[in-house]
Amino acid sequence: MSSLTLRVPAVAEQVVPGVELRPVYTEEWIERLPTANPESLADELGRALAKLRRSPMKPDLRIRLLELYLRPYASLWARIREQRPANDPTTFARQVKETELARAVATELAFGYKLALADAVEKSRAPNRDRLVGTSAQRAATTLSHTLFLSHHNYLSSPAHVYTELMEIFRFAHTHNIQKRPFVRDRRNRLGADFGGTIEASVVAALLLGCADP
Repeated sequence: MSSLTLRVPAVAEQVVPGVELRPVYTEEWIERLPTANPESLADELGRALAKLRRSPMKPDLRIRLLELYLRPYASLWARIREQRPANDPTTFARQVKETELARAVATELAFGYKLALADAVEKSRAPNRDRLVGTSAQRAATTLSHTLFLSHHNYLSSPAHVYTELMEIFRFAHTHNIQKRPFVRDRRNRLGADFGGTIEASVVAALLLGCADP
């Protein structure tokens, strides 16, 4: 497979203390998160994901764990999508804080999926390589595009590297003719329409947002 040039964080030689790598226990922890308090939810997710992406693991396990973290993030995403224009400074400040925290979670998710993508491409002989590459590429494109939306949503500065990385993922996908393949299917609609689709759809949505210059 052709190479990828992505911004990926350094990974430690050993698992970071406190990181849970067993999906069943990770899911139990996620179920206990304070979903009624978006700021606390985003803060706990962000800190846990930061430790997770610094820990070494196989790409299939990383993707499996990230898919679990994606569920509570989806509730944050839906909450912000439903926000109405603030009528007072206090409400606006709260909305900006929630958006900043949600963007931090989206950024950590993107880091994780990019790590999984880079590892899956490098380990080109893995039996489930195509699924790992396609899933991680689609999720990376989606979460990167979310960081742009969340930046524009409450007048935050946009990360300068996101468009470059989105186009790098699209170039890679187009080279291997996977840009139109729906690698992730949310049959039970747990995440919502914004988490499905294709690599091409995620990249196009981000480019349209940039053209609109909201």
